[in-house]
Amino acid sequence: MTLERDVELGHLAAVFDQARTGAGATVVISGPLGVGRSALLLAGAAWARRAGYQVRWAAASPLESDFVLGVVLQLLALGQHGEPAVSESTVDSIVHALSTGEPLALLVDDLQWSDEASLRALARLACRIGRLPVVLVVTVRDGDPGTETPLVREVLDAAAVVLRPRDLSPAATGELVASAFGEPGDEKFVRRCHEITAGSPIALTALLADLAADGIRPAVSSVEDLSARRPESLRARLVSCVRALPASTRAVVHAVAALGDDADEETARLLARLDPIRWSDTVRRLTRLGLFAAGLRPRFAHVFAADAVEHAMPAREREVLHLRAAELGHHRGRPAEQVAAHLLAVTMPLDEWAISALREAGRLALDRGEPVLAARCLRRAVFAVPEDGPRRARLLVDLAVAIRDTDPAVATRHIVAALPHLGSARERGAALMRLEPSWLARAPQPVADLIRGVTAELGDVATLTGVDRDLALRLEARTRYLGCGDPNVLAASARRLAELGSEPAITGGAERELLIVLLHSSMLSVRISAPDAARTAKRILDREPAARGHVHTPARLLIKVLVTAGALDEALSWLDTAADLASPLDGGLELALIDADRALVRAHQGATADAVALAVAAARAPVPDWAVPESPFVRSMVLTAIECEDPDLTRLVLERCEAHVPVDRPVPAAVRLLRASLADGEDDVGALSYVLECGSEFERLGWRNPALVPWRAWAARLHRRLGDLPEARRLADEQRRLAATWGEPRTHGRALRLLGEMTEGARGVALLQDAVDVLESAVRPQEVAATVWSLANRLRAAELPGHERAAARAHRLALSDPDSLAAGPLPSGADSASGIPALTEGESRVAELVAEGLTNGEIAELLEVSRRAVEKRLTNCYRKLGVAGRTGLLDVLGFAQGSGTAPLTE
Repeated sequence: MTLERDVELGHLAAVFDQARTGAGATVVISGPLGVGRSALLLAGAAWARRAGYQVRWAAASPLESDFVLGVVLQLLALGQHGEPAVSESTVDSIVHALSTGEPLALLVDDLQWSDEASLRALARLACRIGRLPVVLVVTVRDGDPGTETPLVREVLDAAAVVLRPRDLSPAATGELVASAFGEPGDEKFVRRCHEITAGSPIALTALLADLAADGIRPAVSSVEDLSARRPESLRARLVSCVRALPASTRAVVHAVAALGDDADEETARLLARLDPIRWSDTVRRLTRLGLFAAGLRPRFAHVFAADAVEHAMPAREREVLHLRAAELGHHRGRPAEQVAAHLLAVTMPLDEWAISALREAGRLALDRGEPVLAARCLRRAVFAVPEDGPRRARLLVDLAVAIRDTDPAVATRHIVAALPHLGSARERGAALMRLEPSWLARAPQPVADLIRGVTAELGDVATLTGVDRDLALRLEARTRYLGCGDPNVLAASARRLAELGSEPAITGGAERELLIVLLHSSMLSVRISAPDAARTAKRILDREPAARGHVHTPARLLIKVLVTAGALDEALSWLDTAADLASPLDGGLELALIDADRALVRAHQGATADAVALAVAAARAPVPDWAVPESPFVRSMVLTAIECEDPDLTRLVLERCEAHVPVDRPVPAAVRLLRASLADGEDDVGALSYVLECGSEFERLGWRNPALVPWRAWAARLHRRLGDLPEARRLADEQRRLAATWGEPRTHGRALRLLGEMTEGARGVALLQDAVDVLESAVRPQEVAATVWSLANRLRAAELPGHERAAARAHRLALSDPDSLAAGPLPSGADSASGIPALTEGESRVAELVAEGLTNGEIAELLEVSRRAVEKRLTNCYRKLGVAGRTGLLDVLGFAQGSGTAPLTE
């Protein structure tokens, strides 16, 4: 390698030119490990040959340092083919004889490893070479102990020229990259190569060769792969160098390797057990050797040097150093995280101070939102306390908190294992508070019994104060949440809520936690009205600011109450703030849980595109809640997919749910609802079966809220499509009565519209008009537009006046809703007379085939397009016409045909 070596080669050329006249010289090429001394020596040899020199070469080796005159014999090619052995005294005469006919170039690589006899002979030659046409060029490694020996110094002191090649510049790195890959490297790739290797030729050459061998191109996409590369050839070379160092020098590199990026001079010196003078001398030598970088703090020249030291260090010594580094850091007041980083590398038994440091580091990591690091620290602390007892139990509780995001089932087991060893009811209650409410639904039965047992130990909440009262309230909240699938518990929770009065106390966090669970239970069973639920939920929200970690509290249930009660803006504002505060260090878990709730809110607001995007992002995160179909996360994902009527999202959510359903368990309602959504319009009988099964399960659980999962309305539409109008009307009327009791305008208005569409005559018209009146005061225009479409159809069918005016109003309402226009404005060719938005030719053809009763699959086959294309065109029809599905589409098509308006195409 001769990049950026022009100056050095020029000096060599001048020496060779001068030596031809009989004025020889000694040249020394020195530098750190891997700087390219040997490459420069080879380039000098090539130049000498071209200049007519005899070139003799020798390479010293530490393995041959005891071979007397071994280097001289290599250099002069003597002692072969039966020739008499050479002695030190004859070297000068032999060199003189060899240089008589033509000039002589003697090249010795790694002079510091030469045997003593050869060094004496070369030192004597170096002193007399000025009268001969001979050039002696030697290389020595800076910082090597052999370089400082007297005989080597004698040769170096006699040198006329000393060359010190430097590390490569970024520009030379770019040239080397282009040469290695046969193409120029991307600027970022080249810069990263230079940063990693610090311009060291040996490191750079090995790295590029390793990349090229694996077929890696020098592109931006390959930058991430660079940091983890550790070429084996380079590692072997560096490890050999490290192992050859004196014991005191190895102690220094081992100490710096153990301390890592936190290495400071004082701590590293104490760890290496050296006095200040020996420490400074050793660090200077290592810097000259090329293992350390120059600077105030001891650090390796590049990552490959640190890697080699790690590999050269015996495992036992590494552990001892990490333990001692941790102890030094602890006693010198270093941050707990730095101390814990060393303790994590130790498998030996730990003392009490080390366990305390690990626990403190775990807690600090949790506070910063780094649960993975917290879990590592706390798990190591638990292993250090093998015997059961209060100390280990407290560590298990802390560990449970750290892993509840990634492995809540194991976190629950840790809490259960810890409880018997905690000394008081207060401490056991505090441990139970660490359990996330949504996972209690899948917790083993002993957990419920433990919660009840600790609650009983604490006593009657009415007689408690302070911390005990807060614990009792929070435990009560969890007990009631455990019973949210029992109609009797739901009824008792509603009575408990009523006992708290119309303005229950919300000053304390425990009071709010219990109130949220009571509200949620009352919402499920419709034992509270939507306005009352929304008012109380907003009061709680005002006192419960969004904060990091709320996803592990009952606050998630409050969002479900707000959404079901129609308080969408308040819920979204709170969730947006929580998303801004979510930890960026947990792999996106907390943000995914929040995004699932935000998706549900946006779906209810009619912002389908936003809702789908949020739900897809949440579905792709590694959220463990998929294993709990009853969890708020899964509920939000399922309801969003159904509300948005997006087949791709529905399939994605279904795939995630099915992947976590054990083969020995019944199919969860969440899975059946998703299957029903996909079957709707394709297999109405199958879809109806799924919906009715879910409805039966919800009734058994006591979940009667018509806004949560409007299964009655869904089943009614399917019955109607299948021709069973009496059953459809019965279910629609039941949905209407429950919706009126609940009192949320969107749900009530939809129920009125559904029943109105199934009811003939004046009563049907009155129901539709009531639906419009209910919806237009509190619901987005697109929802009102769909109802006005139905009213226009009914007026036209009854030959009553006003149907054209109603249709025009529906169109205006649809155009006024910004969420409905998210995918772009409606076509300018919409029929202004009828108020019916224009469809493209493809959309109109699909709509006509739907009217003929064809399924999506049959339409795709007939039109020779993909099923996804059919679904997309149908979705555009629904959006443009302001309808919720096939039934609404058929109603609009019927109105258009019956009114004699222009076709629904652009």
